Amino acid sequence: MKTLLDSLDERLIKVGLVSTDFRGAIDELVKLYSDSEGLREEERREITRKVIEREMLQSTLMENSVAVPHAKIQGLKKASVILGTSKEGVDFGINGKGEVIFLVLTPEENPSEHISLLSSIAKVSSSSALLSLIKKSRDPKDLIAIIRG
Repeated sequence: MKTLLDSLDERLIKVGLVSTDFRGAIDELVKLYSDSEGLREEERREITRKVIEREMLQSTLMENSVAVPHAKIQGLKKASVILGTSKEGVDFGINGKGEVIFLVLTPEENPSEHISLLSSIAKVSSSSALLSLIKKSRDPKDLIAIIRG
C-alpha cells in the first residue's frame, strides 16, 4: 500500500498558502496538482468540487492544526498527496485553523489505498515535534527531509 512517504513530491508542496479559508486553500492545492499533472480546467474544477463537497460533510481539521481534505476521484491514475502549509492558518470554520494541510486524492477504484494514505498521515500528524518542524519549514525539499526523518 502507498504511504505518505511514497507520495511526497516537492512539486506538490506549497509552503506559504495564500488563501486564508479552506475553499481557497483547497483550490490552491488542487491547482498545484492540476498544473503538475497537466489536467484540463474542467478536470481541475471537478476535483476541487469533490474535495469541497467532502469537506462540507465533515471537517477534516484534526488536532495540532492539521487538516486532511480528501476525495476519491473516478478515473484518477494514481494516488497523490498535495501538502500545503500556512503560517497564519487556514480557516476551517467553527473547528479552527489549519496550518498543515495534506490534500489526499486517490482513485475511486482503490479504497484501500485511500485508507492507507490517511493512516500514514495520521501517524505523522500525531507527533507534535515533527509537526512543529513541518510548520517552520520554508522549503519543499526540507519539508520532505523532515517527514522522512
